[in-house]
Amino acid sequence: MGLADTVTKAYMKENTVFADAFNYLIYGGKTVVNPTQLKELDTTEIALPFGAQDENENQPDDAVQKYRDVLKSAVIKQDGEAAYILLGIENQTDIHYAMPVRNIIYDALQYGKQVADIAAKHRTDGSKGHSRGEYLSGFYKDDKITPVITLVLHFGANEWDGPLSLHEMMAVKNENLLNFVQDYQIHLIDPAKLSKEDLEKFSTSLREVIGYIKYSKDKKRLTEFLTDNPRMLMEANAARVIKAVTNTPLDIPEDAEVEEMLNESEARGEARGELRLPMVTQICTEHSYKNARIRLVCQNDAEFLNVLMNCTTVLQVLNEVPTELQDWIDAINEWSHDDDEEDYIVFDENTPIGWLGVNGLLGENKKAYLKMAVFLPDYQGQGFGSFAIREVMCRLKRRGIKQIILYTDKDNYRAQACYKKCGFRIAESLVETMSNGKDVPRFKMETHWE
Repeated sequence: MGLADTVTKAYMKENTVFADAFNYLIYGGKTVVNPTQLKELDTTEIALPFGAQDENENQPDDAVQKYRDVLKSAVIKQDGEAAYILLGIENQTDIHYAMPVRNIIYDALQYGKQVADIAAKHRTDGSKGHSRGEYLSGFYKDDKITPVITLVLHFGANEWDGPLSLHEMMAVKNENLLNFVQDYQIHLIDPAKLSKEDLEKFSTSLREVIGYIKYSKDKKRLTEFLTDNPRMLMEANAARVIKAVTNTPLDIPEDAEVEEMLNESEARGEARGELRLPMVTQICTEHSYKNARIRLVCQNDAEFLNVLMNCTTVLQVLNEVPTELQDWIDAINEWSHDDDEEDYIVFDENTPIGWLGVNGLLGENKKAYLKMAVFLPDYQGQGFGSFAIREVMCRLKRRGIKQIILYTDKDNYRAQACYKKCGFRIAESLVETMSNGKDVPRFKMETHWE
């Protein structure tokens, strides 16, 4: 396995990136696959003749064994229903011209493994089945298998020109014949074929990685892409993918605590006549601030939001009233259908610690509003707020937003300091009636950019 294969595999194993890829593929960028609910599985795929394991579950000599890049289980909750599925990713730095057959084998082996596991469980339970057919196959009439979806992610700048289906690999073009040959299509993310709008559907550093690869052979368009991204939002593993795949001269220290890695490399690039990267380009690491990260809210966050917004200190500071769990279930459901609003959960590693909400995203005046920024008491005043606000600001900039407005209490000095650190300035003094009925003196604060 080469360096590029190694770093792309390590990168795609990250739950947030893995989920982002499938949310793009299946749901057009909507957050449905929850990274916190992904479970990594053994990538060894073993096909067994059905029921061929002995009573000690020993593997027969004619078993077939293959290795996927990444395989995870997921519970997908949408429209009030939950589905258990298996998601696999194959990373390709080079075009594989037999990819449909390769994926068929992976998926078939996985289904074969599921059937064999079910049969083994029946033997362990001492079940003989309800019919001769059930007994012989080991798979009973009411047994079910889990769907497998395999995604091919092409980490190359050249457009994928390999076949996308089994039928495309065949010389026979007679439709009457092909109607009796089962087709198999691969699910492909190919940087060269993605539009600017497609890139915006990714919510993690995968957007920057794929975009960089897409434009890596066109200096002018790469410069434009980097310039349009006020901050290249990526962790160290993402930077390693760019370095390995595109041969960009990046210095990435082991502790990955440096922000201006691209900028540091540009001087050397100039000397060799290579692409000069714009000064606005930065790479920050996922560990650049205490393992903090953000993601869009999903239905599973209702319980956390209910706990957060019922904290005594939070209720006092925000002049809010107590809420019920159902209130947040309903709110998240409403947010998921509102394109004018986005809400984010802030994490310290895998621990949810805060909530940021923005709205006004569809306004023609290119203004957005920071409607909420609140954190658990133990995490306040530690820099998580400014980190999360800056991350959201970067995302809003990419959407074409030119100004962000917020309102805060005049006596909330800690919040004001955080907002000023992020570039906000006081624009107006006013009095507002809050949810608890109090009339509270407040500041209107705003920031803008060209």
